[in-house]
Amino acid sequence: MFSRDWSFAEETMEEVSSRYSGFGYQLYEMIRDQFPKAFTQLRFYRSEQHQTDDSFAICEIGHPFSIQLDPDIEVIVLAAENLHTEIGAWADNPCEDAIQFIQQHFIESNGEQYATSNGG
Repeated sequence: MFSRDWSFAEETMEEVSSRYSGFGYQLYEMIRDQFPKAFTQLRFYRSEQHQTDDSFAICEIGHPFSIQLDPDIEVIVLAAENLHTEIGAWADNPCEDAIQFIQQHFIESNGEQYATSNGG
């Protein structure tokens, strides 16, 4: 799901939390709190050559999607095979908007319940 010319190193959530505090850093915790089953399917990465300050993740649920948090241009990139959106600092609540997009396009479209019992 990421650029094929780049190399990535996998990270743990703890490594991401200690390394990345840029734009949208709260998104992973929000996914953990609102979609705990989907959170268990997240794999975190950092690029080894380009945009090394960014944080990347792939969620391998029924409809896999990727996340890129870019602190330099303050944008959250959400993408799947035929779907792409960017939510940036121009939004009133970028992380909340990202959660809504994830729920609408990736979680609910799976036909599976990935949200918490309170609806998420």
